[in-house]
Amino acid sequence: MVLLCMIILMGMLGSAHPATVVADASSTVPDAVINIEDAPSVDPTNNITVTYAKAVLEGYGVEKRGSINEDEDTLYDGEGYISYFFDEIANATEPIGSATFTVDAAEAGLYELSLGYYIPEGYGDKVTSIQINGAGTGELTLDAPAAGTVRAEKMVSKVLLDAGSNTIQIMRGWGYYGIEHIRLEPANAPASSNKLGAENSSMSGEDSIRNSGRGYSGEAHKTDTLTNPEVTAEARALMDYLVSQYGKKIISGQQTLEDVEWIKEQTGKYPAIFSTDLMDYSPSRVANGASSTEVEKMIEWSKRGGIVSLCWHWNAPKGIGGNEPGNEWWRGFYTDFTTFDVEYALTHPDSEDYQLLIRDIDAIAVQLKRLQDANVPVLWRPLHEAEGAWFWWGAKGPEPTKQLYRLMYDRLTHEHKLNNLIWVWNSERKDWYPGDDVVDIVSLDIYNPAGDYNPSIAKYEALVSLVNNKKLVALAENGPIPDPDILQEYGADWSFFSTWTGEYIRDGKTNTIDHLKKVYQHDYVITLDELPANLYSNFDGKADHRESTGEIEGNEQNEHAGDSYGSSSEIQNSFTDIEGHWAKSDIELMLNQKVVFGIGNGQFAPNHPITRAEISVLIARAIGLDSQPATGRFSDVAKTSWYAGAIEAVSETGIVGGYADGTFQPNAQVTREQMAVLIARTMAYTGHNPAVTGNSLARFADNSSVSPWATADVNEVLASGLIHGVSTDLFAPKEMVDRAQAVVMIKRLLVYLNLMNS
Repeated sequence: MVLLCMIILMGMLGSAHPATVVADASSTVPDAVINIEDAPSVDPTNNITVTYAKAVLEGYGVEKRGSINEDEDTLYDGEGYISYFFDEIANATEPIGSATFTVDAAEAGLYELSLGYYIPEGYGDKVTSIQINGAGTGELTLDAPAAGTVRAEKMVSKVLLDAGSNTIQIMRGWGYYGIEHIRLEPANAPASSNKLGAENSSMSGEDSIRNSGRGYSGEAHKTDTLTNPEVTAEARALMDYLVSQYGKKIISGQQTLEDVEWIKEQTGKYPAIFSTDLMDYSPSRVANGASSTEVEKMIEWSKRGGIVSLCWHWNAPKGIGGNEPGNEWWRGFYTDFTTFDVEYALTHPDSEDYQLLIRDIDAIAVQLKRLQDANVPVLWRPLHEAEGAWFWWGAKGPEPTKQLYRLMYDRLTHEHKLNNLIWVWNSERKDWYPGDDVVDIVSLDIYNPAGDYNPSIAKYEALVSLVNNKKLVALAENGPIPDPDILQEYGADWSFFSTWTGEYIRDGKTNTIDHLKKVYQHDYVITLDELPANLYSNFDGKADHRESTGEIEGNEQNEHAGDSYGSSSEIQNSFTDIEGHWAKSDIELMLNQKVVFGIGNGQFAPNHPITRAEISVLIARAIGLDSQPATGRFSDVAKTSWYAGAIEAVSETGIVGGYADGTFQPNAQVTREQMAVLIARTMAYTGHNPAVTGNSLARFADNSSVSPWATADVNEVLASGLIHGVSTDLFAPKEMVDRAQAVVMIKRLLVYLNLMNS
């Protein structure tokens, strides 16, 4: 560990003298806290510096070095550092090396923590992380020093210290850097109602963000001026509302309507923002049989008074796989699964590749136009996470990405006259920023470790600095939701958050149920029922909110209103429990068509019997039935249940019915003969009534066990090849269908109906 003593001297009247702590470079020091009597003096600005020599280390790999150059570096000229120049060891018995500082603070408050560090030339940027009293601060970037130098200092984060003893632990992160010293100084406390200046509680057009922290000019800047002067009234109203709440509250958001509904069940509240994806509208996915109803879902959510946020996992225009295992076409938005070269396309405007970019943008414009025609404003976040390079649009570095973003902005705005878009950029890196003239909001996607609810203050302030405090800053995707209380303490004024789907919201670890309840019931967090009733019509910034009566939530169901299949990663390609399963390829195909999802924790439960509720949702998704408002026709289907809208839809079509006693029995399991009947009814509903000749059922020894009401349908689906026997001579009509079998049967049905490629 590294031992750090930090003293905050209050009421100083010039008695202290500038000083820097310099200690010997031994590898160990006494495990004690330096008290005020033997503490270093502070300089007139109250800075306190502690060198590497006070380090107490823990774990393997980490060590103290004096003035020793790393590897072949010849430029290091410092006095020494804590070395993180080591690789992680798989299955090591010791923890990964780290250094902990013990800080004795005179009073609680926010402090700016700077690191002096060493990175040899050519090593690039490095990432570390810090634990403050056992709580994380998120990933922190150490920028590569300027050319010709290998040492630098950077204020990496504000930290909240308790009065008395605190611990600050520096973790390895990516490794391959050295830490020379730590510096702390008091930070400016966040201002109350931090960021917004509004006249007479209304949006006058002069609202601005004020400086709320150290390092910025304090000059007031406009934030409500959208880059497109022709924006629709709804987009203008939405932006006005976002500005009116900025620094006062955070707006809640969630990916997928299924998880939106699940949050309501757990917390009693709906998020204000529904976030989704145009992935399956990508032409190269459509060509492979993909389809989507996300636009319909967005329109319905907007009608409920909610806010829509949208990204696009853009499947590469060409150079993607087919159906070969491990290189399937639906992986085509990943760099590793396409040969498409965005840099080549953009530098060769006469090429087929460039024209394919235009084709794809134009195809997405059609869907965005549907939203504009329905008066739906959109928080539009294209080319997200580009700097990670895991998506093809970022694979060639910042310049092609910025060029593509500007091309898209120009074509959607000027060629297609799409004026319902609020443009959200998704990176903190200055070299990736496309420019103020094409960005309305800046954002990041942050996935802290499970249960780590820190405010990501360093990332927030990096975005504020990126745009010189001129634009709103948002948390466009997140794993753990930042704690609302800590957000306010740090002054991390994220405009909104949007939690990713599946395990990130449902696993009970990334966000515990208690944490979700705290977040969604917190006064600082805006939920759907707290949005203004007139959000999209003449919004004036005043507190005119709908009361949370439950009437809206109870009478208007989400389209495709949820199911128990919750995706377990950003774009999940498989599940942990289907490796080696006979249905693995079909399950993965249907997963990436967004027909099925998992049960949480990255699992699918392929051998678990499917229920009537699950099969209803599966069929509705497969054939694109719009979710219907629950009417209460079934006594055991709650209007707010995740499956209510799908059950209403399939029952209206006659595909799945209820029982004579008025129940639906959503948790009842489905037999093979029942499944055959459902498939036959679905075929009939879609206009397919095959002429069946002969008796396909007769070849099974147990054909007499099939119920009379199911015989004709079983024979039809057998003849059509949509269902098989359990063996060459047994059909097993009363055997339960498991989740894997159901997915395979529905996949065969979609192929038969020409709704999916085989």
